[in-house]
Amino acid sequence: FSGLKAKSYGKHLLDNSFTTDCDVIHAHTALADGSLGLFIKQHINPACKLLVTVRTTDLKYRYRLLFWERPVFKKVLNAADVISVLSPSYKKRLIKINPAWADKIQVVPNALPTVDESALMVNEVNEAKDILFVGRIIPGKNLHGLILAYLRFKKQTGFTGNFYLVGGDGSGWYSKIVRYMAGWSDTIHLVGKVPKQEVF
Repeated sequence: FSGLKAKSYGKHLLDNSFTTDCDVIHAHTALADGSLGLFIKQHINPACKLLVTVRTTDLKYRYRLLFWERPVFKKVLNAADVISVLSPSYKKRLIKINPAWADKIQVVPNALPTVDESALMVNEVNEAKDILFVGRIIPGKNLHGLILAYLRFKKQTGFTGNFYLVGGDGSGWYSKIVRYMAGWSDTIHLVGKVPKQEVF
C-alpha cells in the first residue's frame, strides 16, 4: 500500500513538473515517507541523499504485522544513504533483518543531554537553504520548539535562509502562539493552508 501511495503522489509531482535541488530528503517514517523519498530520489533528483528514520511503529507494527509491506520497507532502507533509529536496540533489530545496513545506521536519541549539545552545533553554513515545514499547526508538531531552534541556529551560524510553515490551523490557541513567535523574525513565514500542488 505504501508503495502504491508513493507512486500516486510521485505521479502528481511529475505531472506538475516538480523539480528540486535539495541536498537531503528526510523521511520521517520508513514506509509512507520513505517510499515517496525513494520515488523522488529515483525519478526526480538522484543526487539527493535519502535519510530514513525508523520508528517504533515501523518496526513493532508495520514490519512485524503488515507482512505485505516488508518488500517496500527493505527496498527503501536498501536505497537509504543514512538510517536513523532512536536506540541501540532498534539498530540490532534492523541488522538482524539485513546485516548490510549496519554501516549506515545511526542512533539518534529523542532527547539529547545538554552537556553534549555543543558538539552538535554546526560551525559554518556554506550556502543558505530555505527550511520548509508542511503539516497541521498543532502542539504535537512542536512548532514552537522548531522556531526556537531555527532562531538559535541563525544566531550561532549566521544562517540566512527562510523558514516557511505551511499548514492549516488544527488548534486555535496553539496557532496564536505560533503566529506570535513567527513575528520574532522577518525570515519566518506562516503561510497557512495551501493546495498541495502549490506547496512546491
